[in-house]
Amino acid sequence: MPIDQAREFAKGHVLFWHHALVLQHGRATSNPDASIEAEVDAQLFAVALRNVIRAVKACRPWAENEIDEALDVFDDEVPRAVDIRDVLEHFDEYERGDGKLQRKQRDAGRAPFTVVRWTEETPGHLRYRIAEGLMLNVTPAFEAGSTLAGAALHALTDW
Repeated sequence: MPIDQAREFAKGHVLFWHHALVLQHGRATSNPDASIEAEVDAQLFAVALRNVIRAVKACRPWAENEIDEALDVFDDEVPRAVDIRDVLEHFDEYERGDGKLQRKQRDAGRAPFTVVRWTEETPGHLRYRIAEGLMLNVTPAFEAGSTLAGAALHALTDW
């Protein structure tokens, strides 16, 4: 694939998944009652957020330093975003105590964590706790994900 076409595909993925992030943020934070709908939308938000990260990483060949810096800032603002998505997407393994992160804990001689999901919602804000040390604050994660996507698009535009 020609390099210009690959760069445009990478930008397209960033735009697509950022749009999904916008949609899911709106849905997850629009209902003032902690409900099944909010939990569903928080899980889909986590998938969109993970894919924003994946799409941004695909932009590294054209702006490695800028992308790495933006990812470092994002990781500081939304710790363990990839782990959160892993637990949510592989719920069956984690509920059996056999998720990837749980296996790593067991291999290190520690007791694996237990999945406990609950939502706490106020107008415009949703916190989704998945397990000990795994909390997704949707609005700050949305802002950080948007900043990350913007940094990647800016870096590729300047390329």
